[in-house]
Amino acid sequence: MTPAPTGIDLLSDVSLQVRVELGRTRMLVEDVLRLGPDSVVELDKSAGDPIDIYVNGRHVARGEVLVLNENFCIRVSEIIEPFQVDEMPEAGAGPTATLRVAPASTGAPIGSPVTGQVTSQVA
Repeated sequence: MTPAPTGIDLLSDVSLQVRVELGRTRMLVEDVLRLGPDSVVELDKSAGDPIDIYVNGRHVARGEVLVLNENFCIRVSEIIEPFQVDEMPEAGAGPTATLRVAPASTGAPIGSPVTGQVTSQVA
């Protein structure tokens, strides 16, 4: 008989939502509706800027995007101290448009793991 988990092991099968934010942009609804294959959305961050990592909607770390064996990876470079924590708005808190970006070269379906997410405030 297997002993019941105790301590931190109680959390070993708890699912957490991890979201990586590459950047943000503002778009009009009509511009969002015009998006299609090969569309380019300019973000407020430059290549090489740290990306933000959220767990269950809470900003917990910053990192950098890497490519390892043709897969995107995230290297955590900074853990956000509790007194610096800021939270992303909850879904439905205001008019937003969410775009999930999958790497085209992998053929990964939209919304697959390790996707970028752009949350745009609709003007």
